[in-house]
Parts: sequence; C-alpha cells; structure tokens
Amino acid sequence: MDRNVRIFIMIIASTFVLLGCGLSPTTLTTSTFPTTATTTGVATTVATTTEATTATTPAIALSGDTQYVSISTLNPDAGTNDFDCEFLSLDFDVYESKVEFSFIIDDPGHGGSLYIAAAFNLDQNSKMKDYYLRTTADRALVQLDFNELKSGGRYMFLIGRPSPDQITPFQIKTQAAAGFELTIGICPTFRRIDDLEISFDLYQYPIHDDYYAERGRTSAGVDVSFDDRYDVASSVTVRFYLPDGEEPVASTTIAKEDFRTGLHDSIFVDDIIVSDLSPGVEYDVKVFISGYDGVSDFIDRFVGASSWTTENYYDKVTHSTHDLYGIVTDSQITPMGLELSVRLKNEGATAAGGSDPTSFTLRIRTLEDGSILFETPLGQTGNTTWSIPNESLRIDCRIRIESEDATVVLFDSAINFYRPECDSAVANDGTRQTIAPYWYENDGIVTGGMFEISDRVTHEVYDTIPYAEWIEYGRGTYIPIDNAPLGASLTIRYYVLFDAFGGADHGWNGNMTPPV
Repeated sequence: MDRNVRIFIMIIASTFVLLGCGLSPTTLTTSTFPTTATTTGVATTVATTTEATTATTPAIALSGDTQYVSISTLNPDAGTNDFDCEFLSLDFDVYESKVEFSFIIDDPGHGGSLYIAAAFNLDQNSKMKDYYLRTTADRALVQLDFNELKSGGRYMFLIGRPSPDQITPFQIKTQAAAGFELTIGICPTFRRIDDLEISFDLYQYPIHDDYYAERGRTSAGVDVSFDDRYDVASSVTVRFYLPDGEEPVASTTIAKEDFRTGLHDSIFVDDIIVSDLSPGVEYDVKVFISGYDGVSDFIDRFVGASSWTTENYYDKVTHSTHDLYGIVTDSQITPMGLELSVRLKNEGATAAGGSDPTSFTLRIRTLEDGSILFETPLGQTGNTTWSIPNESLRIDCRIRIESEDATVVLFDSAINFYRPECDSAVANDGTRQTIAPYWYENDGIVTGGMFEISDRVTHEVYDTIPYAEWIEYGRGTYIPIDNAPLGASLTIRYYVLFDAFGGADHGWNGNMTPPV
C-alpha cells in the first residue's frame, strides 16, 4: 500500500468510486458504513494562487501534535458547480510529517458525480497529490491524508466538481468549491534508524526437540538489521498478523543487550523466534522499535513490514488456518500396534456455513475403499498420544484427522509400513555357482518366499530355492545353485511372504509375483 496517499471513504447512505490517476474507475461494492479504499497521487507543477478564496474561522477539530499546526478553511466561489463541504477533523503526526483529515460532501442532485481534489505545497509552488473521487449518492463522509510535510511549510487542499459537459481542462485552483490552508510550525528534529532489512531463516530444524515446532512451519526465525548511528533503538519487536488483521497473532521482543553490533553503526538482531504459528499459512510481518528519538521516549513505533508463508508438513496437512490445523508428529509400529503422537490446534474454528466449533476425529481408513477401521474423538488440543491395536490396522491404510462428517480433513497420510525385503549375493567357487539369500523383517514377519535363478540370455530356469532352505542354511550363507553352468550369466528373481500387525493382514514383496 502506498503510505503516502491513503484514502478511506466512509459512506453515509452512499458508495464511493475512486479513480487512480490515469486508471479506470474501480467500484466499491460494500454499501455499509464505513468503507475504505486507496488511490495514488501524481505530482505536477502549478502556479501558487488563491483566486476567489476567503479564509474563515476554522471549525475543524484538531488532534495529534496540534501545537505544530494552524489551519484556516477556504470558501471559493465555484459558481454553478458549488456544493457544501464541511471539514470535520484534522490529525497531525509530527514524527511521520503527515496529516489525516475528514470532510462531508453534501451535494443534492449530484450523486454519481466526479470530484477532483489536490494538495499543494505553497512554498514550492507545486502540486503534491491528486485525488479523484466519485460518489453514488448526494452525501458522503471522506477521509484522506498526505505526508512529506516540512517544518515551517505552508500547504493547501482544494476540492471541486467539474461539469459533466466541461470541454476545457478542470482548473482546481480557480474552480474549487472548498478547501483549507495549513501552516506547519517549527518542528523538532528526530533521530531515526535507517536501512531496515527483514529476512527469514529458511533452514528448518526442530526447536526444543519438538517436531511440531519445526522452524518455518509453526515457528519462524526472523533476522532484522538496520543502521542506528544515533543510538535510537532499545528493543525490537516482531509481530505476525493475518492478512488485513488488526491484532497480532504472535510476537517476540528482543532487548538491546541481545543486539549484535556490526561495522558503521549497523545493528543485527538475529534469530528472533516467533512461535505459535500454523503450517501453510500466510502472515504479514511487522517490525516495531522502542527507544529514544532525541525528543522523547517512545514505545512500539512501526518501522517496516514484510510477509511470510509457513511451510506445510510435506503435503500431509490438507487444511490449515492460523487457528486450526492437525498433524501426526510421530508414528511407530510396535508388536502391539501403532503408536501415534498427534498435535491439534483448534481455537474455536467452525466448518464452512456452521456456527458451532468443529470437532475432529482420529481415524484409520482403508486405502482401497475408505472403510473405517478405527476412530476416536480428539477432544483435547495440543499434544496427545494414541495406541491403535493390531486388529484395527492394515498394510494399505491411511491415518486421517477429520471432522466427524469427514468434510474437513486436517491430515491425511499413508501409514509408514515398511514391508519385509530380500536380497542376494551370487558367487562362483571355481566348481559351481552359489547364492546367499538375505531377508529383512522390517515391520512384518516373514513366513515364506522363493528365489528363482535363471539364464539371463535363454531365460532357462536353473533352480528355485524356497524359504525353508533359507532358514536351513541361514542368512548370508551360500547355497549351491543346481544345473547352473559356471560361465552362465544369471537372473535372480524373488518374492517374500509376510504377516503384518500380528496376523491381522498379510502381504508379499519382491520382483516376481508369488503363485496363488
């Protein structure tokens, strides 16, 4: 957002359309009060005049650093294009060198008209900003701002309405219907920081041995650097916001004693850890400093912003917002079944179209048809552990964290079942060819299998070695291959049969299909 020009349009029984300079009209569809939007100003050079203007006693309510400003309203004569414009308030921020002001346009019979406004620097004979406004009703409340005001400077704001059939260019200085002149007094000189930079540590690793707190997923490492030649900052605060959110959802403050000083007055605030985030969520990141600016102590002055989207958990989290996500942080197959560690964050989130907080359930479903083998409600947020018995498990099944009606799925991942495997080594002892079988149980129990040895060229099968012989000879022991010529090039194929989850399921693995 251009911080130099920000237009807030609040509608009283009306809606505003704003035209950026040279841009197409943009309609604000919100009809409730208030409504906000922005436009961009364009500076051009003009002559300084105050034709047909008369200063009056100000009725504008001043706020902010009022001791540095004086204001007088102007009542130009716009002829047939005249309308009522009441200036209500003006706020001056001496540190930001910015004014924000509000006024009411009351123009019966001219709803939908275009209004042109401008801010001028009277000392430099230049136009600072242009504003293009369009109403859709006769009466509206408008808020505008402009900045880059100078100590001791004089400024003017004018607004007018061109005729719909006007052929000649609209001259705001001679055709304005309302305005005000603003004089800035002698302002103090503030000490400031310069060259602020915000970066993020992309290296992800567990913090405090908690897998769920992996950096980049549910926490962020932020690095801030700046030039502080005047020794302004006493602390740095990093706050995370949801896009368009007004209140921070997480923050961390680092005191001056933890700053790292570099060359040429450079300050580095490294590894600012902001926790309690959620995976796969976009955040706005804002940096604030506290300290002394040469005039007064200050707290949490905004100095810069960035954005950050947290990483997801290897695509296993299918739905995630800041206040809602679920993850299986660890799983382990044991002789008794499956041990799970679950993390659930559910801060009152509701399903789409619902008003009550959504409840979630841990389920084991088959991969083939989604049948439920096991389920238990997740009534507790945070970290919990669960034991799934063998009879509720299958080789091809999935772990899911989902709403009771399964319309919202937070987590979906296959069980990491490692099937038993086989391998072999072939040797020639000078008189015959031999094979040494190897097998590994992994998460199952081997119950059978077969090695088939054939000629790589003719595909003639020389020998088969069943699982009973593997057991008889032992793992890694060479077994003679019958009928295989000493010089033959061999192809080894195998399969292994196994039980899983205490016999609740069965399967096979290998590079050949076992007989039915």
